Amino acid sequence: RLKLLGDIYRPGSLAFIQHDLKADITVCELGCGIGCMTLPIAEQVKQVVAIDNSEEQLILARRRAKDSKIENVDFINADVMAWDGLDQRFDVIYSRLLLMHLAHPEDVIKKLKWLLKPGGVLLLEEPDATTFHCNRESKAFSRWDAICVASLSAADFGVNLCQLASDVGYRVIDQCVFKPSTKDRHEKTFMRLGMEEVQALLIQRGFVDETSLAELCAGLRELEEDPGVVIDMMSM
Repeated sequence: RLKLLGDIYRPGSLAFIQHDLKADITVCELGCGIGCMTLPIAEQVKQVVAIDNSEEQLILARRRAKDSKIENVDFINADVMAWDGLDQRFDVIYSRLLLMHLAHPEDVIKKLKWLLKPGGVLLLEEPDATTFHCNRESKAFSRWDAICVASLSAADFGVNLCQLASDVGYRVIDQCVFKPSTKDRHEKTFMRLGMEEVQALLIQRGFVDETSLAELCAGLRELEEDPGVVIDMMSM
């Protein structure tokens, strides 16, 4: 699922960060996951320090880097709030789809200021998860969309990101919004896979029971298999 989302958003993400990537710089990526953005960044810069709190995902990221013969990445298993940067400062700090999951994202943004070199750039990508859309009327999609929004503490976090950065002392240079779409059968499986991945939590929190979850996943599978169904992804 993470790789699917990474593939869908990668073109827009690369366009967003491209201007700030230079051959002689050092980049820190926070919440690197399985390395969807880490590897293309590493191909264009001197060094990448990639941080994630999931060793399981880092194992996959390291394997992908090795398979791609990329050797200029240091993968570190750490919590972003506890990590001190190893006394290193960075030309660019980049994060995608991380802050929306944190209880106090403003504290992280404030901390990152001290990990940047003078003149360094902080690049943040966060979504507005209220902006998914399906071109066909579908009870399964509507139910999936409602669960996504309800399960997030700040589903529209990305809308206020620039203001949040400004409030903690950053000068906002630029902002942009991109919203990819997909009708690819394989890519559309991200919806169903997401539900299956966290099914125990969804049941525990009362969003679904086993029967309604099975019905939901069956409906999502129908959307996957219909070549006429287009899913507009959440804005980033």
